[in-house]
Amino acid sequence: MILYESEGGSSGNQWGTGTWDRLSDNLGVLMNYGEEPTVVNLYETEEYETIIRTMREWYEAGYVNPDTTTATETSTSLIAAGNVFCTISSGTPLTEETATQSVGYPMGVIPLGEALSTTANIADFMWGIPYAAQEPEAAMKFLNLMYSDPEVSDLLNYGIEGIHYVVQEDGSYDYLEGEDMASCTYHPQMDWLWPNSYIAGQWEGTNPDKPAIMQEFNANARKSIALGFNFDNTDVINEVTACNNVLMQYTIGLEVGALDVDTVLPEFRAALKDAGIDRVIAEKQAQLDAWLAENGE
Repeated sequence: MILYESEGGSSGNQWGTGTWDRLSDNLGVLMNYGEEPTVVNLYETEEYETIIRTMREWYEAGYVNPDTTTATETSTSLIAAGNVFCTISSGTPLTEETATQSVGYPMGVIPLGEALSTTANIADFMWGIPYAAQEPEAAMKFLNLMYSDPEVSDLLNYGIEGIHYVVQEDGSYDYLEGEDMASCTYHPQMDWLWPNSYIAGQWEGTNPDKPAIMQEFNANARKSIALGFNFDNTDVINEVTACNNVLMQYTIGLEVGALDVDTVLPEFRAALKDAGIDRVIAEKQAQLDAWLAENGE
C-alpha cells in the first residue's frame, strides 16, 4: 500500500510534500497549498508539528523500521522482498499501477491530499546542457531525440528489444521468458525521469490512457500563487548553508519519528533561528513580493 501526497514532482521531506509550496528549499514556505503570499517558517507551523508527532506515535508503535534513519535500501526493494507493506510517497493517479509493476505485488493507494503544482515539483527533474559542455550542439541534438524519438525513448526506458524486453502480441512490453525485475539486466523503472516517456512503448499492465490521464491530472492540479517563482539565495547563501546543515542534523530523525518531539523540536527550532532562517525568510518574502507585483498578482 502507498500513502501519497498528490503533486507534479518529488517530495520536499521524508514523507511527502505536505500542503505547502516549499519555494525551492523549505526554508520559508507558503502554507495551505500556496494560496496566500506570506512566507512562513515551516518548522514552526502547527501542521509540521502535527505530522512529526504522528510519525513519533507510529515509530513508538512499531510501524516504522527502527533503522530507517540509516537504512540505504529503497521502499521499492523492501516491499518487493516482503519486508515492508506500506510507504509514503508523492504520487499521481497512476501510482498504483506503477508501484505494482515495480514491486511485483498488487499495490493499493490512499491519497492524502490534493494535487499541487509548484515551481519546485515541476522543475525538480529538468534536462539541460552544462555551460562547460564540450559539444553543446551535439548534446542539444540528443536531447531533441530523447523528447521526440520513440526508439530512443524505448532504449532509455527498457533497453534493447529481445535482450532486455519483448514486445507482446497486444503491443505491450514485458520481460523475457524466465526473467523478472530482479533478473533483468536493464530496467531502470525511471519513466518519470526520462524526457517524454509517453512516446515510448507501454509496459505490460500500464493503462493505455496514461498520457491523457496525466495531462488531465497536471491541468487540474491546484496552482500555487508562486508558480513560476524562483528564489535567488545569493544574498543569504551563508544562512542557507547553515540552515541546511541544521536540517540535515534534525529533520530525518524527527520526520521518521525516531526523536522525541517534546525535547528535540524546540532545540531544532532554536538552531534554525541561530543559523539565520529569519533572514532567509525575509529575503524570500521580498523577492516573492517583487515577483508577484511584476506578474500582476
